[in-house]
Amino acid sequence: MPVGRDWARDLRPASFRGVPFETDDDGIRDLLRQAVHEIPNGSWTVERLGPGAGEITIRGYVASSRADIEAAALSATFKDDRPGLLVLPMVGPVQVSPLELSRDRSSSKHGYVSLSMRFVVSPPRQAGVSVDYLANLVFTASAGLLGTAVQQIATMLQTVSTAAYVVDAAIGSFAGVVAAVDQVRAASRSTASADVAMTLTRLGFRTAEVAEDDRRAELLTELTTAAVDLADGMDPASVAGGFRPLRSLVAAVPDSAAASDVAAAANASALASLARISALCVEAEAIARTSYADRDGAEAARTNFAARAGAESEAIVAVVQSAGRRPAASSVVTGLAELQRAVVDYLGTAALDLAPRVTVETNQSLPALVWAWTLYADPARAGELRRFNRVPRPAFMPTRFRALAPTVTIGRGP
Repeated sequence: MPVGRDWARDLRPASFRGVPFETDDDGIRDLLRQAVHEIPNGSWTVERLGPGAGEITIRGYVASSRADIEAAALSATFKDDRPGLLVLPMVGPVQVSPLELSRDRSSSKHGYVSLSMRFVVSPPRQAGVSVDYLANLVFTASAGLLGTAVQQIATMLQTVSTAAYVVDAAIGSFAGVVAAVDQVRAASRSTASADVAMTLTRLGFRTAEVAEDDRRAELLTELTTAAVDLADGMDPASVAGGFRPLRSLVAAVPDSAAASDVAAAANASALASLARISALCVEAEAIARTSYADRDGAEAARTNFAARAGAESEAIVAVVQSAGRRPAASSVVTGLAELQRAVVDYLGTAALDLAPRVTVETNQSLPALVWAWTLYADPARAGELRRFNRVPRPAFMPTRFRALAPTVTIGRGP
């Protein structure tokens, strides 16, 4: 059976803890510990001590107009001494501990930073550290980030000793976020839709209280809790798309440099950031509740989530720094990083137990039933091949199709 492989498509994008980089070569050193004992005037013995700590050496680079920022982001991941997930183009995800990172820039190559990295492979997972445990860390990080974001954004809103226009604009922005959550609820099939509708109606009558310092955190907490409850009642696969109205909330740029316009825009940006962070948190929890069919799906979800979390980190820094509250930026960005790391670690570990998709090529069209037996020795998986490739007639599979890699020895092809 001729089986081809498109290496350019199958090689994975390299990253460490979700931060991407480019690499043309990477090396893995496997070590077997053996002690040689030489006997005087005699022979010698070899004492086998088991496998040693494997090392990974990478020569990589970042090349773009933001190369300095990308290199700094990768350097920040090495300041955490805990194990993290390294994705290599051919090997795939590997749990490692960082050892060394060197960054070099040449004056003749602007926008290019070369990287030299060294890792040690983590030992086999100890009993008790399971995929379920890592999923629980996702929920813990999500709850922590939401609590931090609510408290910090509640202190950022400027509604005291400001113009009435600024106060009215803040109330309107809060009402807009409530309406966005209600839009998600109306389009969803959440089992919590009725309860969330009552909560949102109650918040709609209390929007003016967002201007009061002692009531603001309570309102924001109730709003984010409603979003989480709504997502919990939805199909996990539909959460990311269903919460798009919250993810797309962006405050308008003020038309003038007047103090009231700037303050109103800052309030709107802060509330929009809270909405986007809420969407990110419920998406993370949905990921932890999703059962992925193959390794490719889990890796794609990891890449997409890491990209969105990174973009939101940059956005929240801009929002809080414009309000002159750098400590708030630090705490929220730290929470985002913890959530991103929890999701990346969970998906990376879960992906190890899933089969990747491969491309199968043949010179003749055969029924899906034949291929199911050839690849898996299980004719019941013919429907899986048909669904993966959206074949209208399973009796005539295409000569090139995608399938899950078999977990048993591939039989002789027809």
